[in-house]
Amino acid sequence: MTLTQAQNFANQWRVVAQYNHSETTEWVDELGLTHEIVSSNGLSATVFENVDGQRYLAVRGTEITDLNDIATDVIDIGALGTAEHQAQYSALSAQVQTWLDNGVLRSGFTVAGHSLGGFLATNLALDYLADVAHTYLYNAPGVMGVIGGDLFVRIKGTDLFIDSSAPHLSHSVHAKSRPHCPSQLSPSRHPAWS
Repeated sequence: MTLTQAQNFANQWRVVAQYNHSETTEWVDELGLTHEIVSSNGLSATVFENVDGQRYLAVRGTEITDLNDIATDVIDIGALGTAEHQAQYSALSAQVQTWLDNGVLRSGFTVAGHSLGGFLATNLALDYLADVAHTYLYNAPGVMGVIGGDLFVRIKGTDLFIDSSAPHLSHSVHAKSRPHCPSQLSPSRHPAWS
């Protein structure tokens, strides 16, 4: 980023909130001394606001030196294609709910992610249909995985579906009739799948 680009960004955007997952585990050794271990699942997410007051959630992609990220890429994304039991997604979903509850995020926010961050953003957009207005994915894998195969999934109450048979994409999201606002989608944060 050039100095001019950095100045332009600083003039147009501000960081509202930053979340880097960490958890502390305490244990007592055989001598009765208490120790703490701080660990992280690798999740990093930032809420930005532009000069118009619009909020954007950016989710970091794979950090090549993070073994948790690599394991997530191979197992959760590559093989399973689901965030159902994925620690980073659980932490992200919980943090987004906290941000929605305390006003850091408001319904109608945009989410973006690259690589692993795109996978997490995709799942977030599917689980928070009523709150996510736009989703931008960069080099993001699909949500079915190699085990999921050639599946067609329709999100109940919407005209959105995921089609894994698109020849030039691993998975693609289509809208038969593009809704004008998120409220025209299912009001449920956890849509039922048919």
